[in-house]
Amino acid sequence: MNYDDDDEYVEEEGGGEEESGGEEEYEEEEVEEGGEEEEYEEEAEEEEYEEEEVEEGGEEEEYEEEAEEEEYEEEEEGEEGEEEEYEEEEDGEEGEEEEYEEEEDGEEGEEEEYEEEEDGEEEEYEGEEEDEEFSLELDDDVFGDRSEYPDAEDGDFEEDEGDWTPEDYESSAQAFFGDGEYFGDTAEQQYMDDGYELCEDNEQYLSELEDEIEGISDVVQFYNLDDTVVPRGFVSMEELSTIKKLHPDADLSKLHTAVPVKKSASKKAGKSRKSPISQKSSKKKLAGSVSNIDSKDTVDLRKYCSPVGDQGQTSRCSAFAWTHAIEMALKMKGEEIPPLACSYTMLSFQNLQGDMQDFEYAYSGGEGTMGGPEPGIEIMSAGTCREELWPNDAEEPEVEIEDMEDDAGNYCVENVEIESIELEDVKKILSAGGFVHVGMNTGKAFSEMGRDGVMNAAEAPSGQHGRHAMLIVGYIGNYYIIKNSWGTEWGDNGYCYIPKNVLAESEPDLSAVLIKGNKGNKGNKGNKGNKVDDEDNEDNEGNGKKRKKANNEDNGKKRRKIDDEDDEFNEDDEDYGRRRKIRKR
Repeated sequence: MNYDDDDEYVEEEGGGEEESGGEEEYEEEEVEEGGEEEEYEEEAEEEEYEEEEVEEGGEEEEYEEEAEEEEYEEEEEGEEGEEEEYEEEEDGEEGEEEEYEEEEDGEEGEEEEYEEEEDGEEEEYEGEEEDEEFSLELDDDVFGDRSEYPDAEDGDFEEDEGDWTPEDYESSAQAFFGDGEYFGDTAEQQYMDDGYELCEDNEQYLSELEDEIEGISDVVQFYNLDDTVVPRGFVSMEELSTIKKLHPDADLSKLHTAVPVKKSASKKAGKSRKSPISQKSSKKKLAGSVSNIDSKDTVDLRKYCSPVGDQGQTSRCSAFAWTHAIEMALKMKGEEIPPLACSYTMLSFQNLQGDMQDFEYAYSGGEGTMGGPEPGIEIMSAGTCREELWPNDAEEPEVEIEDMEDDAGNYCVENVEIESIELEDVKKILSAGGFVHVGMNTGKAFSEMGRDGVMNAAEAPSGQHGRHAMLIVGYIGNYYIIKNSWGTEWGDNGYCYIPKNVLAESEPDLSAVLIKGNKGNKGNKGNKGNKVDDEDNEDNEGNGKKRKKANNEDNGKKRRKIDDEDDEFNEDDEDYGRRRKIRKR
C-alpha cells in the first residue's frame, strides 16, 4: 500500500495514537525494498491530527488530501491488532531524500516546539529561532579594541560578574577616561566655573525641604547667581511642585526631572501600571545571529545619534528616548532626517495607554509612560512628525493633528525588531549594531554628575526620587555609554558612562532595538532546520511531495501543531509581528 506524504504511522487496535515526535522536525527515511516497517505509538490525548478512526475488523479507510494531492491508502490486515503498513513512494529519482525527523521517544515531558509565522511563511522544523541578519553595514570605527586604551590592562575588559569592587571601577575609569579634559570633575566644580556660588542659606533651605521631601538633600543643592536663588540637581515632578510652593521666587529652570515610581490607572486597559518604565516584560532568547556574536572590547555608536535633546521640566523622558531611537535608526540606514517631535511621540504614548487628554498634557508628559518593548514597536513603526510642526519646547503644535499624523508616516522605521532583554545581553546587541532603550532608578550620582560624565560606581540608585529613560549606545569595558535628554550641559555633552554594577542595581527595564540588514536573505543563512530550501521549493511547486506547513486552513487532514487554548498571546498582540510559541508536553 502506498502514500505520498513522507510520514509513517502504526496504528494498533484498541489503543489510541500517541504522537511520536519531539520537536516538529521530520526526517524522511527511505523505505527499503520489501516494505520496511517503522512503528510509532501515538496516544489519543496528545493527538492533534484530524484523521478518521480506523474501525475494528480492519475496515479500509481512504485519506485524501486535495491541497497536497497526496493519497493515503490503508490495507486491511484481517487479524486483530495487526499492523497497518504505510509505504512511501519516492517522487522521481531513486535515492532522493527529504529529511523529516520523528523521534521515537514517547516519554512525557518531551519538548515540542511549534512556530506560527504570519504571511504564509513556512514553519521551521528545528526548534531553533530563525537565523536572521539584524545588523546594518556600519562604519568600522564604531567597533574598537583594547589597543586604543594604552593605559588599560586586560583585566579592565574582563566582564564584571558581580566580583568587581568600586575600586576596580575607579581604576578602569582612570584607564579609559583619565586623559579627558574634565576627568574627576564634579557638578559643584562645574557650577562654580559657570559663576554659581553655594547659597549661604543652603542648609536651612534643605532642612525645610526635608520636612516635606525625605532625602531631598541628596539630590538638590541651592546656589546663588546674580542675587538669584537657583536650586540645582534633579527631582521628581511631585517634588518640583513642592519646591515651587516653598521657594516661589527661586529660579527652578536648572532642576532636571525624573518620573516618580507609582501606580496609576490606565483608562484604556483598566489596569495599574508603574510609571514611567518599570513595567517588566517577558524576556526572550536572542535570535541566533545575535546570540552567536562575540562581544567587542568597545562599541561607540554616537556618530549615528541625533543631537542631545532637553526634555525640560516634564515627564517626557521615554518619549525623548524613543524619538531619539527613531532618529538613530534612520540615520543608521543612511537617511538624512530632520529633528523629530518628542511631544508628538508622547501623544502617541498616551493614546496607546488610554490616558490621552490634550496637547498641553502631552507636552507635560502626564504621569509618565508604560514600559516594555510594545510601545516602542508601535511608535517606531508608526513614526513621528518633524519637530518644526511641534517644537519640543512648545506646549502646543504649529499645525493640526491630521498634518502631524500624515508627516509622521515619512519618518517611521521598517524592518525593526524590539524585544526585552537581560543586562547580560546588552553587549551582544551593541556588538551587532543595535542599541537599547533603558529605564532605570535614579540616585544621588545623577545629581553629582560632572563634565567627565563618569558615574560613581559606589552609588546604588535607590529610585527614591524617580525613574528615568535613556538610550544605551555603546560601552567601554564595564562602562555603558548612555544618551540622556537633560541637555548638553549635563554630563559629557549630554552623555554619561554608567558602571555595570550601578545599572544592575537600578532595576533596569531593557528593550533592544535591532535593525534588520541586507547581509543575507531571510531563512537562508544558517538554515539548518529548514529541510526544503528555496531551490527545492521552486522545483517542487505543485509537487505532492512538498510539505506545506502553513496556510492550509482548508485542508481537513492538515496537521495542526498550534493549540489555541495554550496560545500565550492575546488578540492585542497580533499587531506585533511574527508570533512564536514553544509548548512543553
